[in-house]
Amino acid sequence: LFDYKEKLVKKKMDSLNLWDNINSGLFGKSKKQVFRNALKSLSFFGLNDAIFNHCGIELDRTENSELFGLKVLRLMNEIIEEKNDIENNNYVLSQPHYEDCLKNSWNNSTAHCGQKTHYHVSRIIRESTTLPLKKTISLFKKFERVISGGTLFYKNFNGNEQSLKKCQQILFNSDLNAFFIGKFPN
Repeated sequence: LFDYKEKLVKKKMDSLNLWDNINSGLFGKSKKQVFRNALKSLSFFGLNDAIFNHCGIELDRTENSELFGLKVLRLMNEIIEEKNDIENNNYVLSQPHYEDCLKNSWNNSTAHCGQKTHYHVSRIIRESTTLPLKKTISLFKKFERVISGGTLFYKNFNGNEQSLKKCQQILFNSDLNAFFIGKFPN
């Protein structure tokens, strides 16, 4: 996984002719030095699917599924930290945001004819949760503490203006790193 990430970023950077000029102008270093010192995020997809398959119930519905999800992410973080220590690198665990880059209905890189394509969801807490907003935020913050960066709390909103103001007030006072209010595409 680490090698794939490094090869992908190097390939992307090598295709940008201006990158050498930007690096030397801004940082006074070569792109190889900049890449070595940069943070490199590793994201996870399908956390809710994995929890559902293992626990038989969604992350936000029982304490056992919540604990399993946190255990999975802590293990991922430990592996990343161990790899960083061994190789003196800067990988971090982050939450993905571009959901349609990994389809969950593909087999051997091809979709089955006529099969509806679904995507892995990057939300930590599923869209259809029945938890009250404050409890949803509290649960999200547990995961936010484990993930090194790039966390985004999604709040779909379909109510009236008064309930929107209440929702905004709760979110503004929540100390979340980042949040999104609206209809986020699946």
